[in-house]
Amino acid sequence: MGHIKRFEAFSTSLSDLQLQLVLKRDSSDHSNADSPYNETTAYWSNENIEKVEELVKSSAGVFIDTYQASSDVFEVLCGAEKVVAIDDYLKKEWDRGFIVDWTLGAEESRNQTGDQSLFGSDYYLPRSPLKRARNPGHRLLAPKKDVYELAVTTVFGGTDTLDLTPTFYTYLSPFPNSQHIGTSFYPSSGNPGLKSRCRWDLSEDEFFRAIFRSDIVITAAGQTLYELAYLGIPSLSFLTADNQIDEHAQFVVKELTTPLDISELTPDSLKASIEQLYFVNNKARRGNLSASGVGKSSHILLSQIREYLQK
Repeated sequence: MGHIKRFEAFSTSLSDLQLQLVLKRDSSDHSNADSPYNETTAYWSNENIEKVEELVKSSAGVFIDTYQASSDVFEVLCGAEKVVAIDDYLKKEWDRGFIVDWTLGAEESRNQTGDQSLFGSDYYLPRSPLKRARNPGHRLLAPKKDVYELAVTTVFGGTDTLDLTPTFYTYLSPFPNSQHIGTSFYPSSGNPGLKSRCRWDLSEDEFFRAIFRSDIVITAAGQTLYELAYLGIPSLSFLTADNQIDEHAQFVVKELTTPLDISELTPDSLKASIEQLYFVNNKARRGNLSASGVGKSSHILLSQIREYLQK
């Protein structure tokens, strides 16, 4: 889902450009029937390089956001008139183009590449509903004295690949203010047996407002951690995919999230993790999130991309 979220962020922030979403044919990103892009999405594959060539020739430039392209496909994409690459996984050395890597800590580990590059989470580009949610008026939480009073929210991204929602639903049942949420496009779980304390059909604005009003969010690693850092919400997080390992480690080292061991999760261990995060580490964690600066330079990112495209 990260690819589509980034497309949303760029297409709304650069609304004067005619950006088209082009997904990999066998990607899970286009499997959701409720996608608002179903009518306009095109598809590419490593096996149909002619289609990639056709797309590049018909475009004034390309935004590259994939780590699954073959070397031949990358060669075609890099031959576009203008190249903007979201290089958050491959960490390639680019011969040309505007290269963006807003993964946490990228500015410490990467060297300038391409014609121009911007590295680090300061350049994270939030989507419009996320920016609207970060309103102090939406957050009216009184300090809690009892762990069971806490507003605990679970959200596992586009799909709950490990089917953990039923487990967390059960373990959080003593928490009357807990909730398990998603949107029709990012549902997290569609388990029909889970009804109370569950909403899978929130609008994007409702979704982020619900997160912003949470004391703690339990989430899978990935793009959601950037959204939580941007909103300043403490989290318990765990891995669901290999490509999350390095990024998640950065969030843990910088104390922007607390790792949750789901291999031996029990109701008592989950309660203990929630208590530790809220009653012991809450102030420090919120301070770290506030100081992290995730997204603070997104306006510079957009300005410099515009300049590059206009050269």
